[in-house]
Amino acid sequence: MRSEIDTRPGRNPIGPTLRDDRILPLTRWVLAAVVPFLWLAFIILYFYPERSGDNFAWAINPPMTALFIGAGYLGGSYQFVRLILGRDWHRYAMAFPPVSTFTVAMMAATVVHWDRFDIHHLPFQLWLALYLATPFIVTWLWLRNRHTDPGTPEPGDPLLPRGVNLVFGLVGAVTLAGAAAVFIEPRSAIDSWAWKLTPLTARILAG
Repeated sequence: MRSEIDTRPGRNPIGPTLRDDRILPLTRWVLAAVVPFLWLAFIILYFYPERSGDNFAWAINPPMTALFIGAGYLGGSYQFVRLILGRDWHRYAMAFPPVSTFTVAMMAATVVHWDRFDIHHLPFQLWLALYLATPFIVTWLWLRNRHTDPGTPEPGDPLLPRGVNLVFGLVGAVTLAGAAAVFIEPRSAIDSWAWKLTPLTARILAG
């Protein structure tokens, strides 16, 4: 196990940290509380897409969009379960900034399309509570746990060449720019998507 004490100024306001790459118990507990909501969303949207209006935050049409969103929740839960059962923080740390971005996008789409939702509908109330809280919670967990990462490869870890890293970075930048463009102007996706989208579902998929 890699271990060192981080005493650099400003790295941890509460004092030296043992940088042993551990996943903090609080990180596991919070994510364990979130995973059931992701599984529930997956079950509702993937197996009962035609009933999304009754069981989800809003009625999603056509069903293909509900299936697509449901599959995304399953993928997110897979990453969280791996972290809950995992040992080394550095293997999962980079999943947190994208998840934070996703939760912010969901909340922003909700605000922009507020008229599409029924505030008295219990599934929407759960959706609203979840996406009001998770942008802050996920970011806080990441900031808190990242102090245990020694920032060095494991013994025997293969390292990607600099050129490959650059290509991945460029692909990520293009993907982010495309998603941001769709979020800002959903018509660009509505006109070319393989199935029918609305401005709300286009922004949700962009997120």
